[in-house]
Amino acid sequence: MTEDNVVAFLGAADGIIVGSSLEVGGVCENPVDVERVRRLVAAARA
Repeated sequence: MTEDNVVAFLGAADGIIVGSSLEVGGVCENPVDVERVRRLVAAARA
């Protein structure tokens, strides 16, 4: 799930698991990318 498809997922589910989509470069070993989080939340709220 990403900022590009969050609306579609939220329309069909009560919750979502974002996993590595919020990590730097989309790699689970990397730290969370704050800008990715901000974009995802903004998209979900739109």
